[in-house]
Amino acid sequence: MATSRIFALSIMREFLGIAIEDGKAIIWILGHRNADQRKQIRLAYQEIYLEDLNNELKSELSGDFELILLLDLFQKARI
Repeated sequence: MATSRIFALSIMREFLGIAIEDGKAIIWILGHRNADQRKQIRLAYQEIYLEDLNNELKSELSGDFELILLLDLFQKARI
């Protein structure tokens, strides 16, 4: 679970513009994890920020990037 918390914090850094990767961290974190790991990241994000990661991704991302993440990455990892 500690790794999931670190990933959740990294995603928030991207959202806040603190990270300079322009979304690369989000791609790396979510794109290189299986459904169970992504679910743990979503749970950790919810616990830390009291917000749903899917909703945050919808508000922060747009276009094809948003579509790919939301359709592919989270369909198998529903809470």
